[in-house]
Amino acid sequence: MKLMSSQFKTVYINTFQKEMRNKSILILLALTIAIIFIFNAAFGFFSGLLEGSPLPTDGAIGKFPLIAFYTFLESWSVLIAVTLGVSIVQSDEENNVIPQLLSFPIKRWEYLLARILGGWTIVILYYLFSISFAQFLFFMSAKVFLASEQIIFAVVNSCLIVLPAIFLSVFFTLFTNKIFAFILTFLSTSVITWANLSIGSASISEILEKLDGTSFFAGGIHYLLPRVGVLNSFTNEILQGQNLSFGLYATTYIHYAVSVVLFFLFISVLFKKKDF
Repeated sequence: MKLMSSQFKTVYINTFQKEMRNKSILILLALTIAIIFIFNAAFGFFSGLLEGSPLPTDGAIGKFPLIAFYTFLESWSVLIAVTLGVSIVQSDEENNVIPQLLSFPIKRWEYLLARILGGWTIVILYYLFSISFAQFLFFMSAKVFLASEQIIFAVVNSCLIVLPAIFLSVFFTLFTNKIFAFILTFLSTSVITWANLSIGSASISEILEKLDGTSFFAGGIHYLLPRVGVLNSFTNEILQGQNLSFGLYATTYIHYAVSVVLFFLFISVLFKKKDF
């Protein structure tokens, strides 16, 4: 028995064909390349301070441009994800494509999943291209080789961060237009990050002991939605070479997997009720 229908695969592939013509994505990609050149110049500058010697990525000077670059790239990837997220479903609705696609033997949740996974794959490919292009420039100009187990872990972690951004974007486009969905997604992401940092490692019992509105609100977001703020802090701590406990990693990633699945089911129910 096949896990996904051929229609699912068709919609998934069609997502690439459709979004690769998205002018906003192409513009952001061009800006990414330009900014990578700027970071490359910064690496050259730091190398010059060290009298032309290779820039040590394990030292204080080496870590600053490295962390700055990954902070930019991670934030920029979220921007790409939101730009895709507000388009992958709503553009189909605006162009009357959804009724045509749903007339084929494909379930609504399959269509939705194909679009979301297609958009996520595009962002991951963009992210990997940016990393590879930056690595090429950094190595050619300053002999800086960034690849390491820490950075590979950070890249995987960053790819997980962009998926909830796509989910949120699609969720808001079910109720409003692209511009408002774009704004609401960034506001929501900021609120989630704030909630994650506010709660930290506090348990549910510790939150209930306070019994104040702020802690209750932040706790609800922290425990119900994917913890993108925690994942973002993981990325920074990984790049700085800090060792985190296995228990903290495991708890966060298990919660991430469960919350992402539940969030998708919630969006699927809303999408199923929507008239096209």
